[in-house]
Amino acid sequence: MNEERMTIVNDTFDPEEDSTGNPFGKRWGGNVFVLAAEHLAALHAGKAIALDVMNEYLTFVVLEKPKNGQ
Repeated sequence: MNEERMTIVNDTFDPEEDSTGNPFGKRWGGNVFVLAAEHLAALHAGKAIALDVMNEYLTFVVLEKPKNGQ
């Protein structure tokens, strides 16, 4: 199992049906969020994207700041 909370995968998958291919182990559900060019532009402008996960949880996506401060 991956100790990270975020990883890159080749494609989406059903976490309830494919626990062997899930880098995080068994999960009970999931969502797919598709980012448009506007979302990416907002991230690059320093904004955050708020995601409503299963009408129960809130997740934020932010762009990592460069280490050189620019």
